[in-house]
Amino acid sequence: MTPTEWPLLSSVRNAGTDDQVFQALLLIGPVVIALIVLLGRSPITTAIAAGYLGALVANTLRNGLQ
Repeated sequence: MTPTEWPLLSSVRNAGTDDQVFQALLLIGPVVIALIVLLGRSPITTAIAAGYLGALVANTLRNGLQ
């Protein structure tokens, strides 16, 4: 079974968006939250969360301007 055949990944892929960056960000979001929970709030986890949100906003703006 390849990773693209995993039930969660195939559900996200078939959800309607053709934007692979958005799909990746959608799947990485819970991992970011889990990291913050496990590691606690620190400058490192704050930077990770800010980077994630920055990438999400930048991708949304990029799609909106196309």
